[in-house]
Amino acid sequence: MIYLVLLTINILFVYFIKSDKKYWLLSIPLWTLIFSGFILWRTNSDRHIKALEAEYWKTAENKEYGDFNKRDNLEQTEKRAQQLNMTFIYCIGLQTLITFVCQIAGQMRTRQKMYLWTKLIFGILFAVVFLLIAMMGIVPSGGMIG
Repeated sequence: MIYLVLLTINILFVYFIKSDKKYWLLSIPLWTLIFSGFILWRTNSDRHIKALEAEYWKTAENKEYGDFNKRDNLEQTEKRAQQLNMTFIYCIGLQTLITFVCQIAGQMRTRQKMYLWTKLIFGILFAVVFLLIAMMGIVPSGGMIG
């Protein structure tokens, strides 16, 4: 659902705005917003998970096992975080593709030099995101995303 909303917002903006800047005016700031949101989410999520881990290990001191409820809460939090991480990654990938296509369209219609540079930048970013998603599909090891 969120992917459809993202696509619709971009298409409607390009369709209804009558300016040469319409090809980057929404797509690049929206990409930046999604990417920044992912970084902030990851930072806060990691901090919260580390706090839950510390809380669990405090209950496990001098025992074989810690509190089951705290461990279950930690696992559920990690699982929800992983799901949201993947949603963010797919949104970043989709917005990168949309922005790349918008930059190509902007260069073809306006012949402005700015679109040449932004097309190159978002083409490289799309290749990187595509490879990241492909590697996560082949080897779902967690790592940076998990």
